[in-house]
Amino acid sequence: PTTGSLSNDDGVFAINASTGVITVVGALDFETTPTYTRVVAVTDSGSPRLGDAATITININDVNEAPTISDIADQTIDEDTSTGPLAFVIGDQDTDVNDLTVSATSSNQALVPDANLLIAGMGANRTIVATPLADAFGVTTITVTVNDGSSSSSDSFVLTVTPVNDPPRFEIFPADIAALPEDAVIAGAEAYALRAVDPEGGVLSFSITSGNQYLLPNANLGIGGSGNDRTISFTLATDKNSVTAAQDFQNGSITVTVIAFDPQGLSAAEDFIIQSVTAVNDAPTFTAGGAQNVLEDAGLQTVNWASNFRPGPNTATDESTQTVAAYTVTPLPGATVNFVSGPSISNAGVLTYQTAENDFGNAAFEVRVVDTGSGVAPNTNQSAPQTLFVNVQAVNDPPVAFDDAATVLEDATATLIDVLANDTDVENDLLSVVAVTQPANGTVSFTASGVSYTPDGDFFGSDSFTYTVSDGDLSDVGTVTITVTSVNDAPSFTLAGDQTVLEDSGAATVNAFLTDALAGPPNESMQVLGIAVSNDNTALFAVQPSIDLGTGTLSFSPAADAFGSALVTVTVSDDGGTANGGVDSSTQTFTITVTGVNDAPSFTAADPATVLEDAGAQTVSGWASFNAGP
Repeated sequence: PTTGSLSNDDGVFAINASTGVITVVGALDFETTPTYTRVVAVTDSGSPRLGDAATITININDVNEAPTISDIADQTIDEDTSTGPLAFVIGDQDTDVNDLTVSATSSNQALVPDANLLIAGMGANRTIVATPLADAFGVTTITVTVNDGSSSSSDSFVLTVTPVNDPPRFEIFPADIAALPEDAVIAGAEAYALRAVDPEGGVLSFSITSGNQYLLPNANLGIGGSGNDRTISFTLATDKNSVTAAQDFQNGSITVTVIAFDPQGLSAAEDFIIQSVTAVNDAPTFTAGGAQNVLEDAGLQTVNWASNFRPGPNTATDESTQTVAAYTVTPLPGATVNFVSGPSISNAGVLTYQTAENDFGNAAFEVRVVDTGSGVAPNTNQSAPQTLFVNVQAVNDPPVAFDDAATVLEDATATLIDVLANDTDVENDLLSVVAVTQPANGTVSFTASGVSYTPDGDFFGSDSFTYTVSDGDLSDVGTVTITVTSVNDAPSFTLAGDQTVLEDSGAATVNAFLTDALAGPPNESMQVLGIAVSNDNTALFAVQPSIDLGTGTLSFSPAADAFGSALVTVTVSDDGGTANGGVDSSTQTFTITVTGVNDAPSFTAADPATVLEDAGAQTVSGWASFNAGP
């Protein structure tokens, strides 16, 4: 076998003596030694040993050299700190160091994200700063890589972040408040949200204080809830505001400080500012008077009812100049009494009212006082309601007797008049007639239910009387006016009686045959009378019987040779008419008898007879006609 060797060897190349394979065992650098010359000798194992040698040239191809980076030592830091700048050196045989790019990655992004690796520096000298996430701890490998555009080199170091107790921190905290109204209560759904956490997961405790004890005492502050999510509630001091704070030489704003403590005693503090507490008008107050107990029909009532007006509570000094703007009186349902006036209450607290006539019962009213301050929310210028009660006690009212009128006929019998029909009583008591007065022209009788009127005989015209109606306790008097309608009375007269005359006695006159001719009672004396005379035997008279109404004289003349009797009818009438059953005439009769008288007989001779002289006795038949009388 042969054995190979390599001369001029500088530790860059090596030859396998058995196989003759030449290998690169050193660093090749084209930029320093682009060509190598070596002598290769071969020796056999014979004896003598023979050998040969040859010179070879090794040409190195130019290849881009990887950049270089110095080593960065492993690092250990505390939680919530950074490594600070860690120096390292980069280089490149082929590329200018200012053209190299340097990058870094973290194997534990939850501890140190890539974005938290900051590389700085220029040229060959560079630095890296690793910043872990807040409150994170653990281990990560950070690899720094330098790149020349085609090749790269890296160096890694281990970063150990040791845990450290962190103070709590606030994640949600109230913002500053421009203004709150006086007496504001921030609680319940309006409470301010607060969130604080302990990075180590411990249970936190809290304190809360006010920087302005005048406007917000510590006793009025509170933190509610549990765990990390809490609420801040508070109540501003009663009737205190930024204006009154200035009056009392206090600051008009409030700084509220909240401190969170972890179990190890570390703390964090935050505060918010209430820049102003605005004045709010408080509800006024007053003292109400008692219930009003009055009698029915008591008339207009004036009572000092409302007193002790205050524009707000005693502590509300900023409202002390306010006055009463008005008292409002509002009816409540269920009233059983009516009013003709009010109720109303003056600004001075004077109550005025008047109940309706004859009304009684109860009524209730809501009363509030309004001050001269603002009533726009959240201000309040009306007091809490108080109740006014008005109790009206019934009083028996007298009945009311309304005047009545009735019409009856002259000479009528008793006429019942229902005088109670139109009379009234507020309490609807049973009414009765208890007394009457007598009229001038009639008579009145009464029972409990009414009266009866009878006019005097032959009276007509107007008459009146009074009656008294009673409800059993009180009474009233009414007047009844009676109109008695006239009814015409028949006229009257007197005749002397029957008359007898002799036949052929001639004209007869009987003075004062008709006397006492009257139209009726004296109140009909103005009526005009008339007379009519007739008979049932007109042939008996040459001049029919007649009577002179003025003198009462009867006149007639029997017919010649007539005798016998006649029934004469005399009717006297007035002009009173027959309305309402009146009678306007009256009739009487008498008899006129004409007594017969024997008349002398008579005859009628014929014309004288003519006879001859010495004719002797003559008989003239029918010469004389005999009449025994008429």
